This record gives sequence, structure tokens and C-alpha cells, in this order.
Amino acid sequence: MAYKINQAEQVRKAAFEHLIIPVRPWDYLHTPEGFRIWVKGEGVRLTDIEGKTFIDGAAGWQFGVAGHGRTEIGDAMRAQIAELVITAPEYPNIPCVNLATKLAELAPGNLTKVSFCNSGSEAVETALKMAKQYHVLNGEPTRYKVIGRRGSYHGVTWGCMSVMGAYKNLFKDFEPTVPMGRWVAQPYCYRCDYGLEYPSCNLLCAREIENHITFEDPLTFSAVIGESISHSSYVCPPPPEYWPMVRSICDKYGVLLIVDEVITGFGRTGKWFGCMHYDCVPDILDFAKGITSGYIPCGGAITSPKIAKKFEGSVPFTNFPTWGGNPVSSAGALANIAIIERENLVENSAKMGKRLLDGLKGLLKYPIVGDIRGIGLMCCIELVADKKTKAFFKPEQNVTERVFTKMEEKGLLAREFGTNVLLTPPLNITAPDIDKIVDIMDRVVSELVKELGY
Repeated sequence: MAYKINQAEQVRKAAFEHLIIPVRPWDYLHTPEGFRIWVKGEGVRLTDIEGKTFIDGAAGWQFGVAGHGRTEIGDAMRAQIAELVITAPEYPNIPCVNLATKLAELAPGNLTKVSFCNSGSEAVETALKMAKQYHVLNGEPTRYKVIGRRGSYHGVTWGCMSVMGAYKNLFKDFEPTVPMGRWVAQPYCYRCDYGLEYPSCNLLCAREIENHITFEDPLTFSAVIGESISHSSYVCPPPPEYWPMVRSICDKYGVLLIVDEVITGFGRTGKWFGCMHYDCVPDILDFAKGITSGYIPCGGAITSPKIAKKFEGSVPFTNFPTWGGNPVSSAGALANIAIIERENLVENSAKMGKRLLDGLKGLLKYPIVGDIRGIGLMCCIELVADKKTKAFFKPEQNVTERVFTKMEEKGLLAREFGTNVLLTPPLNITAPDIDKIVDIMDRVVSELVKELGY
């Protein structure tokens, strides 16, 4: 139901007066498409304060796994509130124990020991702290460096900023960060950092990890961290040998492997966790977002008994976020996972993801579409000024703003990184809505091609 015009303006005015709105520049926020105020979500759709409805092609910020309006998740949390709302972090509760047990069942390999927290950023912090303290308790306190990947995003807290390679221009105001980060290239084959081509490249992007370790001294490295498939680095599924090679390098030098599944977990890629596509079991796997479909904050890190054993002596794991393992968030997560299993949403992600990717590949007929790639319900359209040279558009062409304005005009939401359009709809999406997304993107690109004079 749409608000009256004067009511909508009052809410918008209050937002500008009292909110610090993240991500978008202040001057852009004041434009008509600057930001929307949402009032209702149902299935794969969102409705704004003016009554306009959109396909949520971004699933919020990739957390909407089960879709909007799942009252059974709220019912489970409401029932838990009537029983027990909060306990101190050192005291387990039944929903927390049940959730940890369920995660041990779903996670790959021997990952069976869970430390809970509140968000994706905290999940990464938890994993980093777990790796560092493990090495200390293992008699190797000199291990503190962490190898990340250029283009990767791992969160907004200080430790996360110190190991991620994305948006450096946004975080320059906070430098110097913690002096532990080192960076290597992404497995971004369309734009290889080294100008090479797969497979003749011999996966230099992976082998560079070993070069860093041996050049600086192996006994100073704590961990390697990377998303199983990076969302912020334009959804580039790595070659099949990539993660096994990284795993082997880590094992060779006693470095722990942290796989960030905050976005790729809980079915987003067509498997429960993205690393399962590569038969790679990390030492620590961090998660958030999809574990509750965004209905309530919940995150954490899951590790192996070998790592956890180090915290079973006189020195415990020094990490105790106030709401980690909260019974209400645990109950919501369990209800969400039950929906994913009951409705076969992991399988639906694989099936609908293939339909989406196959449909989007039809856009390659246009001169400004350089590449289409994806895995599960996580797809990317890379727009280029020249298909042969892969040249970028000039800033004054405002391609990003034009694309997203056209998408919203036609009722579709998505995320953008430069001139890459990222589509990650909820996993309960159906074939008709997949086809509608493809149709909208075809019309958007077709219009842009004409406007740009190709």
C-alpha cells in the first residue's frame, strides 16, 4: 500500500535529517533515483514508499536466500522470545547448540566446531583471530600476516579492512590499518592481472601465494583468506584447479586457509557452500547473511577439531561478541535452514541459476557486453566500451548510472561494481521471474547501445 505523497516526503525528509546513509555519495542521494524507502517485501519482490514494486535482483545485499515475507522465520523467533531471549556468551542455549549441530552436518569435510557472532564482518574477524591465536597456542607466535586477494571484500571492521583488497579508495581515510595484509591477484580470467590466458597461465594467481610466503618468511604467515567465488570481484568462478592448489600451498607452509562464505553460503552458488564446487575443505569457514536470510543478524566461523583442540586447554578462544549464539537468532537460523531444505532451494539455485546464466548469454550479441559469467544464482554482466580490447567506458559517459536508472524504471534491482551488473535474486525465484529479469536486461542493454551510438 502506497503512502500519501505528503507522508512519503515527511519520511524522506526525516531520513536526510537523522540518518547517516552509507555507500552512496550525499549529492547522489538527493537525485530521484538516489535512494528508495522500502515498506514491504514478498517473495522475490520489494515495494517502496511510493507503491512501486521491483524484482529484488540483489536479494538485499545477497542475504535474501528464502525470500521476503517468510512468516515462519518470525514465528520461530517469536516462540523463542517467549522462552529465552539472551544468555551470556559463555553459557550455551538449546537453539545455539542445535544450530551448531546442524551446521556441522551441512559444512564440508571435518568442519564441526562453531564460534558464533553477529555479522559477516565479525565472522571474518572471528576467523582471523582464531587463526592468529591458534598459531600462538601452537608455539608459533610470529605468524601474523594474512594473504588476501585484490578485489576481495571481507567487511568494514578494522581487521577486515586490513586484509581485503576491495575499495581501497573508500578506506584510505582509515589508514594505516593493521599491518598484516598482503595481496595477490584474483582468478579473474577475463581480465588477468598478468595478461595471461587459462590454462597456459599455469594458475599464476594461485602460485603467487607461495611466492609471497617464501619471499617474506613462511613463519610470519598466519592465513590465506578468500571468498570461494568473489562477489565484489565481479563473480569470477575460479578454474577447477585453483582452490586445491591454494589448499596444497597452505598445507606445505603450515598456513591456515580461511574461506569466506558470507555471500556464497547457504545455497547461493547451487551448493550449500561455494567451496564444495572445488572439493576444497578450508581450515576455517566464515558465514553470515544467508544463514537467516537476513531476518535477524547471525554469523560465525566453523573450524575443524584440530584447530579447536588448541582452545580446549587453560587458554580459551578469546572472542565473545555479546549476541554470538543468541537463542533468538539461532531459532531464526534454524527455521530458515528448514525452509531451504524443505523447498529444495539449493537445488533451485542451481537450476534457476543455469536458466539465468543461459538467458543472459543472449546479451553477448550486443557490442557493449564483454562477458557473462556466474554460478548458481550469482551472475555478472560485464559491460565494455570495446569487446576486442575490453576497454572501459569513459567516466563522462555515466554508463553505470544510466544502466541502473533504466533497470529501476523497468522494475529490477541489482548491484553494480563499476560497469559490472551483478544479479543475485532470492533462491526461491521461479522460471517466469528469471525470464523477466533476462527480458529487462535485454531491453536495458538494447536502449543503452542505441544511446551510445553503436
